[in-house]
Amino acid sequence: MNKLLNILDESYNPNIYQVECRVVMSANNRAIPEIISDIRAIPGITTVNTINSDYNTEEGRHVIDLSIKVDPSPFNPFDKSSFEKILNDMKKLPDIRGAKFTSSPIITENRLQKLIKEVLQEKKEDRCKRIADRRYNKPSAYKSGAIVRCRQGKIWKDLK
Repeated sequence: MNKLLNILDESYNPNIYQVECRVVMSANNRAIPEIISDIRAIPGITTVNTINSDYNTEEGRHVIDLSIKVDPSPFNPFDKSSFEKILNDMKKLPDIRGAKFTSSPIITENRLQKLIKEVLQEKKEDRCKRIADRRYNKPSAYKSGAIVRCRQGKIWKDLK
């Protein structure tokens, strides 16, 4: 529950966005996985996946379509200018000739809803474990044996 309360403030944007992007890279200097790793290191970007790529070595360039997940947590407030900042940061990377978004951002996951669901589904201790905790102060073989016998219905049938 404390996790939930820590993130609830007015500046918090609970959504994670997914956007597609086309990136044109130089084909000569560095390997493509290194450049994608640099893109992943930009604040706000959590995952980068390659959709498809066109290797045009005659012109000395690679054109790659990427699927990018954006977490708005480093931006306060998060709006359209935050996406533009991410795009500008991508264009500033070495060996990238150009970048543009090819789709509008869509919400993929609402972190607040996910967190609430996680908190509500936390597993409670069962009846037998609670009773054994009251009877035995520290972990022991007696305690675990009592829990097993309780679950089998052999002891503590009338206790709550």
